[in-house]
Amino acid sequence: MSGGLRREIAYRVERKDVELFKAKLAAEGVTRDTASYYVRYIVKFLDEVGWVMSPETLQRVYAIEQPRIMGKTAVALKRFIDTIVKVKEPQLAPLLYDAFKTVHSKPKNGFRIPTLEEVRRVREEAHKILPCAAAMWGITAETGVRLDHLRKSTLGGLQLYKRRLLLGEVNGSKRQPLVFLTEGAVKYLHETYLPWRERFEHMLGQQTNRLFPCEELTIYRWLKEARERAGLPWLEPRLLRKFNAQWLLDSGADAADIDLPLGRSVRERVLFELYIANCERRLRQVFESHAPRVFP
Repeated sequence: MSGGLRREIAYRVERKDVELFKAKLAAEGVTRDTASYYVRYIVKFLDEVGWVMSPETLQRVYAIEQPRIMGKTAVALKRFIDTIVKVKEPQLAPLLYDAFKTVHSKPKNGFRIPTLEEVRRVREEAHKILPCAAAMWGITAETGVRLDHLRKSTLGGLQLYKRRLLLGEVNGSKRQPLVFLTEGAVKYLHETYLPWRERFEHMLGQQTNRLFPCEELTIYRWLKEARERAGLPWLEPRLLRKFNAQWLLDSGADAADIDLPLGRSVRERVLFELYIANCERRLRQVFESHAPRVFP
């Protein structure tokens, strides 16, 4: 305090704070994609409030119209305050941290399972944007694969002649060694996506082993545009695994046969590691009989 005046409760964020935030996240083991998502929401918010964090400006997080973006922005801001402001202004940080609360965009388990027709509509719109978006959306819906696993898959893991994609996700609780591909998916990959991918790499002037050589945020932007064009902005990629599981269940698949291909269970570790051939034969039967068909 000076001259009896009360110190302003505000922190002026500088660009070097953001860079330091990214560096600290990396040091903590946060993935590059997650760090980028934090920074993206923080910078967008700071642009709106003039790069000043105060109890008043932080209240503007509640003015964000889209609940999902509101929630993600609040989480990112909390992390920034706890990581950067707390070190530079330890007395100010708690006041800023408590000035707002994280916002849950939806109640727990509050979601609607999309219909097959709705999922197909988004894939059709995604195809009009880019084959990469359509391929990832369609395969995710037909197989229930985690989008992150699909994004990390390699070109060498794609076996069109066997109608399968080897993922190599064999460790931890989210194991998913492979997914099967419908005839429609194989046709789309062979006739449309792979030729596009070759042109895409040529345009970039570089080659990569990744089956889908596109950045995570770019993919989500394409899929967001496709959902909006289809009039289904609520149909987020995370709902595709729920859609796939519900479709298999409604089609008569046994619950145990649904857990394994979706990578939800580790109870069959020995079966996966020692008898993968027999396991694959059983799961392929389930897939062929019950999987939804999103590709034409």
